[in-house]
Amino acid sequence: MILLGGWLGVVLGIVLGIVTTAGLGFAEDIRDIKGPVDFPSNFFWLFFLLGCVGLVGLFWGVRWFLRKSRQTQKTSEPPLPAHVVAYRRLEQLKSQNWPQQGMVKEFFVELCDIVRRYIEARFQIKAIEMTTEEFLRFLQDSDWLNFSHKQLLKEFMNCCDLVKFARYGPTPSEIDHSFLAAQRFVDETKPLEQIVKIQQGR
Repeated sequence: MILLGGWLGVVLGIVLGIVTTAGLGFAEDIRDIKGPVDFPSNFFWLFFLLGCVGLVGLFWGVRWFLRKSRQTQKTSEPPLPAHVVAYRRLEQLKSQNWPQQGMVKEFFVELCDIVRRYIEARFQIKAIEMTTEEFLRFLQDSDWLNFSHKQLLKEFMNCCDLVKFARYGPTPSEIDHSFLAAQRFVDETKPLEQIVKIQQGR
């Protein structure tokens, strides 16, 4: 018991010494609180410029994302068939009544463009880039139209060229005939399944 008490006294002495030394060291290390540090004015403009750059980057990032999403949405939608586009343009041209307003040349320019673009989309032919002479020459050697359709298209395009380039003044009946010829050409050369559906609905 005496030996154990002696050892306890030694251990307590060591612990008290450590605590006292640590306390004195901690007391000596205490320093006064420093005053507020001045914030350099140059840093303010630096952070301001960084904020502006961040906002501009955010703006262009959002704009790019919206444009990309719109393009993805457009590409996901299947294009309209060539004859549907042609019918819509023909109806729009008819409703504008350009010949009655003295815009006969403009009427034939638009009418010819509708037929050319229909041919290009329907038969995958660069009809827009060809002159009438080049197109008619190409038409003679093609097998995607029968003789009747070739003649119809030849007469139609020649009539359009007379009005567009030779300043020919067509009569109202000739204007109606050209419009009906364009409509008939689309009717008779659209995909076969569309023709069958129309015949079944009659």
